Amino acid sequence: MNDVFSKLYADIAEHIQQNMPEIVWIDLYLGQDQTDLRPTLSYPAVLIDFDRAEYSMAGGGNQFVEAQISVRLFLDNYASSAQKAPTETRAKALLIYNIEKKLVDILHNWQPPTAYTQPLVRISSSSQNRNDLGLKIRILNFTTAWNEYISF
Repeated sequence: MNDVFSKLYADIAEHIQQNMPEIVWIDLYLGQDQTDLRPTLSYPAVLIDFDRAEYSMAGGGNQFVEAQISVRLFLDNYASSAQKAPTETRAKALLIYNIEKKLVDILHNWQPPTAYTQPLVRISSSSQNRNDLGLKIRILNFTTAWNEYISF
C-alpha cells in the first residue's frame, strides 16, 4: 500500500481492533446503511470512510492534504431506553454511547505509526436512527493532514 488512504485505513482498523475487542466488525463504509435490508455485519461494527480531502501546494510540486475521516459506529438497538424500562434493558440501549466514548478516547489525538499524518482530531459527531433496520448509528468525524510527495 503506497497511498496514504489505504495505509491510514489499515492503521486505524488495526488500532481499533487492538484497543477495542468489543468491536467485532471493522470495514470500509460503502453505504451499508443505505439499503432496505439490514446490512450483514456483526455488531457493534465500525465502518470507516474518507469523506473529503482538500489539497494545496506545498512546494516542489508536492501537496499538503487536509482530510476528513468518518467513523460510523453501528449497534443493533433492540433494547428500550424508556425511563420505565428495566435498568439492564436501558443500559443495553445506551451502550452505544459508552462504546462511542471509548472509540473517541482511542482515536482523538492518535497518530499512526511512523507519524506519516498529523494526529486525528475529532471535529463533530451525529446520530442516525435506522429503526426500520433495527440499527442505531453514531457518526464521528475526524480530521488529519499530511504532505503528499508527487513523483514525476
